[in-house]
Amino acid sequence: QGRGVGSMLFEAWLASAKEQGAKALHVAVNRANERAIRFWAKQGFRELSLEDLPKGRTVWMGRS
Repeated sequence: QGRGVGSMLFEAWLASAKEQGAKALHVAVNRANERAIRFWAKQGFRELSLEDLPKGRTVWMGRS
């Protein structure tokens, strides 16, 4: 943790998604994992508003 490995893996995932024509990405993060939420926010992800789902322990985040 804290060595940039997550960012490198994310960049590889992003490149692969772009190659395959993805227009948006989403991830599910445990609400208690504040470090992971900060990581994904730093990568441009924002919490998705899913009105049909009750607020549980999963935070759904996405980015275009």
